[in-house]
Amino acid sequence: MVSKYRDPAVDAAYDAALLENAKTGFCVFCHYETNSVIIKEFNNFAIVENKYPYMEWDASPVKHHYLLIPKAHLITFKQFSEEEKQEYFDIVGMFELSRYHVYARGVLVAERSIKHHHTHLFLTTKNC
Repeated sequence: MVSKYRDPAVDAAYDAALLENAKTGFCVFCHYETNSVIIKEFNNFAIVENKYPYMEWDASPVKHHYLLIPKAHLITFKQFSEEEKQEYFDIVGMFELSRYHVYARGVLVAERSIKHHHTHLFLTTKNC
């Protein structure tokens, strides 16, 4: 899958990782602590560096591309407990106030490549 957001080499590595994960059934987000650079952990969520970052968002170069992931294997917002919802929105609010873009694909959207809820947090050079 060619992405208009990623560098072609990063996109190729991402596609290869998706194929490997599909063969094994491995959920990279359930095992984030073994395959990600952890930025910050909370009770129910972790923020990690995206291994396959976007190079551009909203026509501006991306400076940081993090992923906010629930520690539990949750697929949709509807599965969040009240505690998880509160923590999630506290974290998102903190990043919003730091000028980050916040983006999550819907559970039934074809472009959603990993079936474990995750939210993209982008800081672009335009918003630094």
